Amino acid sequence: MSQLLPLSSTTLSGLLPVTLAVLAFTYTVYGAIWRLRFSPIAKFPGPWLAALTFWNEFYYDVFLGGKYTFKIAEYHERYGERCLPPAPLGQSPYTGNKLNQRLRSDHSHQSLRNSHQGPRVR
Repeated sequence: MSQLLPLSSTTLSGLLPVTLAVLAFTYTVYGAIWRLRFSPIAKFPGPWLAALTFWNEFYYDVFLGGKYTFKIAEYHERYGERCLPPAPLGQSPYTGNKLNQRLRSDHSHQSLRNSHQGPRVR
């Protein structure tokens, strides 16, 4: 019969960092494969680095002084305009202004001098 090797505390303390590193690597690879192949937005064209991380945006905004806006325009020229699914009701940029105007007109009867008071208790 074979005997099990006793695990000492030095073996376990050496095994923990290796286990954590393997788990972190596996999680990172899984996330990269998910974002590039199986994500709902994976079908949209664009650079793979921008699909994986925000480092692309960080580089252009921080190191190149806010040039990410111009890089997006270049991406649109190269890959075409983006096609987004329709936004839920009231969250579209086109309906947002109409919704805000309607909300403002509904509450226009409240005076500004009473706005500093808390909610009314009835």
